[in-house]
Amino acid sequence: MIRDAEQRTDEWFRDRVFDVCIVGSGPAGMTIARRLAAAGASVGLFEGGGLDPTPESQDLYKGFTTGEPYYDLDSIRLRYFGGSSGHWGGRARALDAEDFAPLAQNAFSGWPIRRSDLDPYLEETASILDLTPADIAPLDIFAGEPTAFRPIVVRFSPPTRFGEKYRAELEASKDIEVFLNANLVDIRVADGARQVSEAVFRSFTRPEPFLVKARFFALCLGGLENPRALLNARTQLPRGIGNENDNVGRFFMEHLHVPVGSFVLRKPLSNMAVYASTPAYVSEKGTLHCSLFLTPDTPGPAEGGAACVDLAEIIAADMRGTPIACPGQTGTAIMVVE
Repeated sequence: MIRDAEQRTDEWFRDRVFDVCIVGSGPAGMTIARRLAAAGASVGLFEGGGLDPTPESQDLYKGFTTGEPYYDLDSIRLRYFGGSSGHWGGRARALDAEDFAPLAQNAFSGWPIRRSDLDPYLEETASILDLTPADIAPLDIFAGEPTAFRPIVVRFSPPTRFGEKYRAELEASKDIEVFLNANLVDIRVADGARQVSEAVFRSFTRPEPFLVKARFFALCLGGLENPRALLNARTQLPRGIGNENDNVGRFFMEHLHVPVGSFVLRKPLSNMAVYASTPAYVSEKGTLHCSLFLTPDTPGPAEGGAACVDLAEIIAADMRGTPIACPGQTGTAIMVVE
């Protein structure tokens, strides 16, 4: 069932206790809601925007950043049903085992889980995202020679838009109630601040807040909005929820994208080729993980297809600044760095 919080009545939430209250209807929130409902839980799924993007909702993502240049905050995320899957490019790759391990050169690295903990969910994830098969052999331009990089497989989604793919399912669901235009403004705690007791929401046109009770709560607002919501919940805890050590919001993670030049290949690429730094290289050089992306200007035929002109001629034309239209053989090399 999908409802608009602007149209709520007092009876909607009076004496109502959900098994789980999920805040955010993007890929994480929607996936968790569907899985829990399939297990028999009653789920309230709360979305700050509507079924479609609106300037009024999107404006709440405006902000500024300091330090390294970054994108406009209200353009990199979408605030409506389905979340930022609405402009996801569709590229996906499973994390490697070494991504979870601590690095001596990074004092705050290391995860409390391992890659093996995620392995049981890979097949289901691929189905949810409609990913291309994983059995495609990656192109190894280094021909197996010892190197700092190894070829990896990148999979692609159409891309899947969660709001479109799952809307009918959620409209028909008896165990999931979706509430649109429900903006989280506070989180209340009990039992010595060890348990969340209720979430406080407001809609756009009605100033009075409404309270939602549940046995469990899940924040699925994304890497920027999760800490923002926790830090904003100060009515009971002046430093925000879970911020006793002043760490909430201090570990924003992003990848630096650095163009490093052009490339020319003997054989055309039908899609991008991606290479990841090897654990041995990271350990030896004391770096963080990085990847090399070779993105053709225009895709060529399947790997191994015929080259269109002589390699030396392609290189000379590229150096002259008059590149030859050779699909799949020329493009941009980009380093993506932690």
